[in-house]
Amino acid sequence: MMKHLFIAAISYLLMFSCSSQVKKPIAKTITVENNKTQNENGSQIQTMFKLDEGKTQFFKDQEMNVTFVKIGEDSRCPKDVNCIWAGVALVELNVMGTYTRPSTIKLATIDDAAKGYSRSAIFNGYKISLQELNPYPENSESKKANSGKNNITIQILKIAESELENSNTY
Repeated sequence: MMKHLFIAAISYLLMFSCSSQVKKPIAKTITVENNKTQNENGSQIQTMFKLDEGKTQFFKDQEMNVTFVKIGEDSRCPKDVNCIWAGVALVELNVMGTYTRPSTIKLATIDDAAKGYSRSAIFNGYKISLQELNPYPENSESKKANSGKNNITIQILKIAESELENSNTY
């Protein structure tokens, strides 16, 4: 009887002290330098990317394809013009993770929740943020002339699970 009790106690301790079922935390980022992020284990992951309009890029570290489809709206105030407000540009991206379906996200050059504009969106555990849209309009005619010659700079950062729970994800 004592032998069975001893074996049961040892089995119980081994079963509940097993670390293989412990959920590992996502590596938090420490520094962003030279367009790269260094995480806790010291490895560097590129975070800033430039995309040309109509082009698709596969990002190996993030395991996703991003396509800069088009500029859906561009009301940015041209250089050397006095405007009532700075305006906004809205870019459309198609994103697809290695193991996910494709999604379309729209990123704006400003954050304005009342008008539905956001500089960033969350997709597949990553925050994708619009950093820059070029070229900046010289005048109202330059927007039409630059069609197809536009490029964007985006930042892609891994986010913590706590942020995922409180956000709209694609």
